[in-house]
Amino acid sequence: GEQCQLCKEDHANIQQCCRNTFRSGYAGATSSMCGAHVPSQGGSGNACADLPHSESLACTWNEEVTSCVEDKCRGCGGEQCSLCRADAANVDACCEEYAHWNWPVPATCQRWWSRAGR
Repeated sequence: GEQCQLCKEDHANIQQCCRNTFRSGYAGATSSMCGAHVPSQGGSGNACADLPHSESLACTWNEEVTSCVEDKCRGCGGEQCSLCRADAANVDACCEEYAHWNWPVPATCQRWWSRAGR
């Protein structure tokens, strides 16, 4: 019924499904539903698209981590948001969740990468 429809349209559910589907840096076309939730590997509007290849990969991983941290901190306010976004546990968890093991590591994930013994 209505509850199922609301769930299907829920931004967080769509975002998580899109991220899981295109998690490994999938460079093909994404569905229009996922376009706003998945960093693309090219095209206009992508902050990482015009960078050299290795920088683009690190930038894309960083964008995924930033979005993940924003999701973890959703609903906070003011200083609480700043602390949440800076929390090493949140950042490290997102770095691991969206790890691309053969990509250059973004600065955001350097601490996590060192702790992971890579």
